[in-house]
Amino acid sequence: MTVTSKRFQILMALTVVSGFLGGAVSNLLLRGAPAAAQATVPVTNMIRAMRFEVVDDQGKTRAVLGQKPDGRTGLWLDNATGKDLVGLVVGTDDSEGLVLCNAAGKPRAGMLVGPDRPFLGLYDDAGKIIWRAP
Repeated sequence: MTVTSKRFQILMALTVVSGFLGGAVSNLLLRGAPAAAQATVPVTNMIRAMRFEVVDDQGKTRAVLGQKPDGRTGLWLDNATGKDLVGLVVGTDDSEGLVLCNAAGKPRAGMLVGPDRPFLGLYDDAGKIIWRAP
């Protein structure tokens, strides 16, 4: 059986129309609810924990907010080897301080406000005090 030019045009037109109709019907029947972002994130009034840790993509601790074994409470920022580089600390005697350390975790500079008086100090590479005021 040979297909004439007229029949071929009708067949093509029917194919296009049925394709559009099939797409429209499937769109109506299979349409789901549109995805939408959550408008607001619920806020918790309080989170309680003994210690918070921030870790890097290797699982190494890089920051700690909590209590050290010696009783000092504070925020410590660590390097990749786990040594404290910066510490914002409240001591067991209610003294407050800021400590800046070298890559080995030894103090290099410190500022402390103790119960008796303030303290400002500079340290050598081994962590021994080389200058202090007052």
